[in-house]
Amino acid sequence: MAEVEVAFKVNYNQSKCEKLLEKAGYKLFWKAKTQDLYFTKTELESDMSEQELKFACVRLRNSNGGYSVDNFSLFDKSKPDKFKCDKSKANEIAEMLLEKGYKKAFDTSKTDCIYKKGNSYHQLQNIKGIGLLDYVYNEDIKDLPEEKQFEILSKEMEDIGIDLEFKEGVDKLRTLLANKLCFSKNQNGNYNLMKK
Repeated sequence: MAEVEVAFKVNYNQSKCEKLLEKAGYKLFWKAKTQDLYFTKTELESDMSEQELKFACVRLRNSNGGYSVDNFSLFDKSKPDKFKCDKSKANEIAEMLLEKGYKKAFDTSKTDCIYKKGNSYHQLQNIKGIGLLDYVYNEDIKDLPEEKQFEILSKEMEDIGIDLEFKEGVDKLRTLLANKLCFSKNQNGNYNLMKK
């Protein structure tokens, strides 16, 4: 069973969303300014899922000055897939990837705030070129069918009072690749609900 995480595009600004989440009993869990650089040798296609795009790229992340690397085994299978590093090492890795024929596929800059209540999470990301997304996930419902999880998460948004621009979620990387909004009902898993 796939766990559902949906990135709803919100009609409000971040401050109003934060106030609505706090009013509903959510507490700020984490806050950062994040830049993700994605490098790949794969020809990225618009019919790939969000997860397929993510796993086709080596990701370098700068979050509040802390650097990390994901999917590094795409480049070097003898090294760990994920690790933390300093700014100098991150720059060295970026140069090495470019020298070895990788191209920079995506460069996402965003403010990132996670609000939590029990096992329910709302991650507000204000993404340059897309706008404000609320990534919603609830551990308590992860064993339910995907469609049911999506319904519960949609209802949760409605109950909190957050006005959505669209009924489905927005896939960040697919949207940036296609240069138009791309929708799905799940960022994770099998994507059997993805709208192409």
